Amino acid sequence: ISTRTAVILLVDDNPRNLQVLAELVEQMGHEPILTTRGMQALEFVEEETPDLILLDVMMPEIDGYEVCEHLKENPKSAAVPVIFLTAKTEVVDLVRAFEVGGVDFVRKPFDPRELEVRIRTHLQIRWLTEEIAKRNQELEQAHQLVIASNQQLEHAARTDPLTGLLNRRAMTMVLESELGRFERYGHQFSVIYGDIDHFKRFNDEHGHEC
Repeated sequence: ISTRTAVILLVDDNPRNLQVLAELVEQMGHEPILTTRGMQALEFVEEETPDLILLDVMMPEIDGYEVCEHLKENPKSAAVPVIFLTAKTEVVDLVRAFEVGGVDFVRKPFDPRELEVRIRTHLQIRWLTEEIAKRNQELEQAHQLVIASNQQLEHAARTDPLTGLLNRRAMTMVLESELGRFERYGHQFSVIYGDIDHFKRFNDEHGHEC
């Protein structure tokens, strides 16, 4: 997982900040996608799902909090981790970042080493979560196959392979069940037995498969 290349969306209205972030992301071996507007970020996730988003808070038109809310409402981007980058330092800003769905909060000016660690951590969490979900899905599919196989085996054990009718073993079980019901509740039941005249001759002439 650690060698996987990530697509990281960088959203900041300051081109200089974007350049610094892009250099850091590239040094980590990942692919940066740059945009200066929140609406462009929302348009991008409709075409491609990034592995992580670094999102500035203070931007024109639509701020980072609102962008994050839209990201979390969109099934295509709801699971993408969002790390907020901002010069705001008030606790209320930190709380707001988490309320709208952010996974982390880095204050500007940021230490590149700190940001790198946080990026790496949240990418690992994202990829491990995806791997767990994939394995759970595979286990569920395997479980369904086992259930279907058991049902087929049970059906084969109870029926005649030629006619598909209940075999002797299954008919005996049904009779035992009905007898038990009769003994408990006194409810009567009937058995109808049918025979086909001269059927042996048909088998001899045409074979059992026919």
